[in-house]
Amino acid sequence: MLSLLYEFPESGPKIKCLQDLAVDQIISTTCVTKDICDYVVSVLEQPLQHPENVVYRQEICRDFYDHPELFRELTELCRNYSQLKSEWDKLLAGIRSKASLGQSQSSSLDLIRDTIAALEANALYCSKITAFPEELLKTLNNYPIKSQGLNKLKTACESRLNDPDYRTLRELAQEFTEVAPMIDKGCEISFEITESLQGTAAHLIKLELHDQTQKKRSSFFSALFNRSQETPELEGAVTLAIETRETRYELVNLINDALKEVSTLFVHIIRSIYPEFVHLADELWFYRFALRLKRVYEKDNKPFCFPTITPAEADVFECMELYDLLLLVQNYASNLPARSVVPNDIKLAGATTGILVQGDNSSGKTTFLRSIGTAQVLAQAGLPIPSRSAVISIRRQVLAQFSGEDTISISDSAGRFESEVIEVAEIIAQLEPYSLVLFNETFQTTAFAEAAPAIYDILDVISTVNIKWIFVTHLLQLYEHFSKSERQILFLQTSGDPKQRYKLEPMELNSSA
Repeated sequence: MLSLLYEFPESGPKIKCLQDLAVDQIISTTCVTKDICDYVVSVLEQPLQHPENVVYRQEICRDFYDHPELFRELTELCRNYSQLKSEWDKLLAGIRSKASLGQSQSSSLDLIRDTIAALEANALYCSKITAFPEELLKTLNNYPIKSQGLNKLKTACESRLNDPDYRTLRELAQEFTEVAPMIDKGCEISFEITESLQGTAAHLIKLELHDQTQKKRSSFFSALFNRSQETPELEGAVTLAIETRETRYELVNLINDALKEVSTLFVHIIRSIYPEFVHLADELWFYRFALRLKRVYEKDNKPFCFPTITPAEADVFECMELYDLLLLVQNYASNLPARSVVPNDIKLAGATTGILVQGDNSSGKTTFLRSIGTAQVLAQAGLPIPSRSAVISIRRQVLAQFSGEDTISISDSAGRFESEVIEVAEIIAQLEPYSLVLFNETFQTTAFAEAAPAIYDILDVISTVNIKWIFVTHLLQLYEHFSKSERQILFLQTSGDPKQRYKLEPMELNSSA
């Protein structure tokens, strides 16, 4: 199936910490409607596991960034296409309702009228659906697109339009939108006859799509409905006469069966070809969010980038001037004076197992942790991240345990500790190599002397799984434990300089221990 989100299908574990990272807030603040918001969340919950798919999305984003009019035109085209099915269903429901209303006094002629109405409706929507690749291709050809995804869409449209069978289908659908004139051009209907000379089945087997004789004909359906005498006979015209009621009744039923069969075939064809493009309208919602992100970044002239994506085995997270997207989005949506967005550099790669970040409350350490998680989620979704430049590896899992002093009281500290133990146990159970695990003030309600050894043991154990972790804490005792460890840990602290508020700097263990 054609897709603007996947070069090829893939699957993997879902990200369950979007709320902890406030990614859901970023999306809800940025997106226009709840439907778009829910769809974007569903896409980000399923991180891409192959760099090729990430690059596939990045390229399409760049095309839409370079040509926003292309995005608007595609959105309108695909939205209209996605509504065809419901419009078709509504039209057929009206025809069925009308037929049902007069069913008690219906005659064979009434039945064929209903069949023709349904056939014309099915042919009309088959015609609209089969015209979509041509409309799509025309739009794509108006722009110098570079992405593999949009060029793949162009190729699919060209393939459809160059298929002789597809061209014939379009021609037939157009003809059947007006059944009476089409039949009057000439057709052949075959009948299956029983031994008692009763017709049991009828099939429309041939159409004259172009009247080769150029002869003027009396309308077949005018004769069928006793209208042959309504207009004077033309000189040289081909005439049709149906003499008896019985003959007309049997003929009507056989023609009705033949037209019903054609109508049913159109239904099967529509159901077969319609789904190929229908999902594009929803997938474009994802790129609407990408365009909104660009607008957010550019409003305050903040740097952003599409990170270089490497395989999981490269095991790197490196960002220059990484900052908090949530704060930027809140500034964008607010009429209040913008709050300062402070960037930080980070490199977590190679033998470095994790990062310990120490700082006072409201010093920016949780914001830093959140910005790392957000960047990983966006990068793995093929979206631009809030950083000047970045190299980020695919992560099999993005896991998080978030606590906050502002949300914990003395009375519920015991219950909170039990909850944290369960959450940490669940994280450990889900661990896979090349995962990223984020801890924010975990076990902060526990006495320092008890919490530090427990946290050290947990981090030491999960480090054996070949993952990367970042732990935000105010517990200095934790630094003492890791300073004696053979594992390579990066120690950071929030700056004590008021002029460098929210900035992180390397921590000197000797002076702080």
